[in-house]
Amino acid sequence: MGYSDNEIRELLVRASNYDREAMSLILNGYAKDLFFIARLYQRDRRTTKGVEENAFRHIFQFADEGTRQQDCNKWMTDQLRNLSIRTLLPVAENEQAFDTYNNADETINTRAYVPEKTVDCQDKILEVLDLLSKEERVCFALRFYDHMSLVDVASELMIQINSVKRYLASAKEKVSEAGYDLGSFLAWVEKLNPDLNKTNYVAIQAIQAVDPEPEPEPVIENSVDFIGEGDTLNMGNKESEKEIDVESMLVPPRDEENYVYDDYDYDDYEEPNKKNVAIIIIVVCLLIMALACFGYYLLFIR
Repeated sequence: MGYSDNEIRELLVRASNYDREAMSLILNGYAKDLFFIARLYQRDRRTTKGVEENAFRHIFQFADEGTRQQDCNKWMTDQLRNLSIRTLLPVAENEQAFDTYNNADETINTRAYVPEKTVDCQDKILEVLDLLSKEERVCFALRFYDHMSLVDVASELMIQINSVKRYLASAKEKVSEAGYDLGSFLAWVEKLNPDLNKTNYVAIQAIQAVDPEPEPEPVIENSVDFIGEGDTLNMGNKESEKEIDVESMLVPPRDEENYVYDDYDYDDYEEPNKKNVAIIIIVVCLLIMALACFGYYLLFIR
């Protein structure tokens, strides 16, 4: 991630007070990383970018909440993951008649070739995930990148554990048929997001082989990438939409001198005097009766 926990906490404190410079630093420091994490769950790049935009809106809107978290970086990635998965729901149950899941091959290949460059490692991970269906992909990402248990994956996707097992089994079969090694995939994931809580965690050693020069990516017209300068985030609602240049940040600056805070101080609250309220009610009732009598006089007696 872009900053240490202390640094991002300080930036979130400033962002909670609508500090535009702090928001810009957060955006520039995390745009690439958050885009990759959202891509773990989303195959469509345009949808991924939309998820990332919503995540930044949420992070800036609830920055004060983030400052109270023990791990601010984790809090930010959690917001992104939750928003990304929400776009995938509902996830269908897997109704295969047999369960072929076996976790025996979920072991890191310590002899796997692991690219030194983070971006190359990210590309390899996405190559594997792009082979999978929506359901298989999200189960794979939650299981191996987020290190979730089968129970937690099922709870996150609101499906049965057996469905998670079947999606993982079919995903592993597709990966193997495409010529990829699951142990190598786990090694790439561990390089980016190691599971330090696992008792059998093995540190991934860099292989001395020279990383071959990657082929240049083809230029795709109207391609969608992570948020950058020149993009806009729609921070309005359906009734009143307003696009704001990312470079000038996501919310208008706040004029501190003229800003009216809506935080209510309940210590200053005074309960209304019940006696005065009763008198007012009686007076209103008498006025209504008087008007009724006057109307009756005009209509019938005259």
